[in-house]
Amino acid sequence: MKSKSKKLCAPTGKGKGKHRRARTRKLFCLLAVVLLILLLGGVCAERFRLYVVLSGSMEPALNVGSVVAVDRKRTNPEPGEILTFQRDGRNVTHRVEEKTSGGYITRGDANQEADQGIVRPGEVVGTVVFQFPYIGYGVVWLQEYREYLAGICFALLLFLLLLPEKSTRGKSAHLRTDAAVKKTAVHQKRKDLHERRKG
Repeated sequence: MKSKSKKLCAPTGKGKGKHRRARTRKLFCLLAVVLLILLLGGVCAERFRLYVVLSGSMEPALNVGSVVAVDRKRTNPEPGEILTFQRDGRNVTHRVEEKTSGGYITRGDANQEADQGIVRPGEVVGTVVFQFPYIGYGVVWLQEYREYLAGICFALLLFLLLLPEKSTRGKSAHLRTDAAVKKTAVHQKRKDLHERRKG
């Protein structure tokens, strides 16, 4: 007796539609995260500035290689607070020793004498509100190689976005095919056994 063989194939139309929708959702989530980061970065950049500590004049409070966060809205610091100001075309971060009618007298914690000249209000950048120890070298490196890093991150995001879907889809189709083959084999055995009993 001839037995009819069933044709096994992975689902196409409906399965492709599901995978397409899943990929679209992933892309939208990725874009939302990127936009959120850009938005938060823009808001923070309006108020805060990050500077790398390049000298030991403020040790041990601020170590060389640290990054300080400067609040640009806090331009009226009190004695004891750490101030960032502009002097001779560069940014200086020192502690406020005294507040006068004409400005601020500052000194680095590791220096014996106060800085020359009074820091005028127009030279004030802001007040240090936080520090990130020893990550300044990484910040300098990122600033130097940011284009290469951006390309690597973009390629990695695409890789992570596309690889899981491809492997999952292939695995799912393989599992469905194996299950169908097993089911057909069991059905065929039962049919053969039934035919033998009848014979």
